[in-house]
Amino acid sequence: MEIKQASLSDIPWIISQLAEFAEFLGTHYNVYGDTEHVSILVKRLIEDHIFLIAYKDNSPIGFITGSLAPHPFNPGFIVLSEQAWWISKEHRGSRAGLILLDSFIEKGKELADWITLSSEAHSAISDKHFESRGFKLQEKTFLMEVL
Repeated sequence: MEIKQASLSDIPWIISQLAEFAEFLGTHYNVYGDTEHVSILVKRLIEDHIFLIAYKDNSPIGFITGSLAPHPFNPGFIVLSEQAWWISKEHRGSRAGLILLDSFIEKGKELADWITLSSEAHSAISDKHFESRGFKLQEKTFLMEVL
């Protein structure tokens, strides 16, 4: 398995996976939006932030992406905030997700002072995987969809 920074040529595959990610979330409001908007966002994440892709046999199988920005209350330090972390269905249960996470952490340690990430409520990855890498539970996220 190889981890690489995403390139603009990866955008069509990324967009197809983000559509699956949105479906996986199972929310009333689809987080995907329209393809043009998502393409612009992905391009920005690739060019200006961190967007890593896992490849197996030269085929992409998953990704993790996050934005780098000064903390909103104290611009004296930089935060890497995970935006999406996804492994294609046929590769779940492999080590791809954890290898991506470790690569994301490495990049974060090079470029940021804080690294934040979230885990879906029905993720198979336990909190222990994060804690063993130096994370501590800081907040919980709750979602209310107003219909």
